[in-house]
Amino acid sequence: MKKKHGISLSGGSARGLAHIGVLQALLEADIKPKAVAGASMGAIVGALYAAGISPQEIPGFFKKASMLNYFTWKLPPHGGMLSSDKLADELAEALGIKTFEELQMPLFVSVTNYTRGRTEIISSGPLALAVAASAAIPLIFKPVEMNGDLYVDGGITDNQPVGPLPKLCRRIIASHVNHISSEYNSTALKQMAERSYNLAIYENVKSNLKKFCCVIDPPGLAQMSLFDFQAIDQIVQIGYNETKRLLEAGKLR
Repeated sequence: MKKKHGISLSGGSARGLAHIGVLQALLEADIKPKAVAGASMGAIVGALYAAGISPQEIPGFFKKASMLNYFTWKLPPHGGMLSSDKLADELAEALGIKTFEELQMPLFVSVTNYTRGRTEIISSGPLALAVAASAAIPLIFKPVEMNGDLYVDGGITDNQPVGPLPKLCRRIIASHVNHISSEYNSTALKQMAERSYNLAIYENVKSNLKKFCCVIDPPGLAQMSLFDFQAIDQIVQIGYNETKRLLEAGKLR
């Protein structure tokens, strides 16, 4: 028998923290996703949730001093790249398990096989390394090597993954955290870079959106930077508020 609800959590760097608020609001409405697909930050949040860590507890992982420093994603000095090993180690400690098979529900992680130039979905085997690979933003993190190939951020090629969710779930919700505002007039370099990133990534999202019963796409996230990790509480609240709004309007069930 198919599970009633599944959820797809997009990538979006700091904005992906809004998934925590989305999950909390859904749970309060007795909507409990039983299968998760995630890319990049969505893969991290999704792994924590699938391991049985509640949305109320998940922010603590990102608020650790070591993680706040690590998630200040800026181009490293001297042209070097950050290693994903620390992220994998922190995840393994927080999760308390080693493999996908030990999770409390199915998890499907989108990764980009950099060597072969294709999207892949990982749902078995070593967990923390696959999730770290999904979040390995090129030029900032070193690619993660798995099975002889190099892997980077899953959001590059599949930022709103669906994977096998339609075979497992009757209704699939999308939590999309890269709202494309129709009003934009900034010429500041940072804002232009982020706008360009969002538009490019959105091209691999559009075709997937029709596969979902509903899409949570908080407009307030358009005002948040990809690197606003210090604003975790605000970002979580934005996701929560938008989900509550949709619930009250009868658009989620």
